[in-house]
Amino acid sequence: RARNQETSPLFNGVDAELTPDGTSNVKVQFKTFWIFGLIPIKAPETARGELEITYLDGDMRICRGDKGNLFVLLMEDSSVRLNRKEGKGSDGGDVEQ
Repeated sequence: RARNQETSPLFNGVDAELTPDGTSNVKVQFKTFWIFGLIPIKAPETARGELEITYLDGDMRICRGDKGNLFVLLMEDSSVRLNRKEGKGSDGGDVEQ
């Protein structure tokens, strides 16, 4: 499970399920999109993609999406673990899916 969140001024975000596919690829199934970090929108089943990971360590992941986008993702707090089940939103509130 993963959560990506933009910073100021919009704070949009996305929750997704990640499934390893080989040694450097990950299948992505988007679950919830967050508008302004407050409004949850359930992602349709067709909201999916793939990532090719080119660099990974404990704090950073660099990958390229199947649409050609380059992502540099930083771990904000390594002590935070996301539940596999739906339940908490980006603001910590409950979310039904």
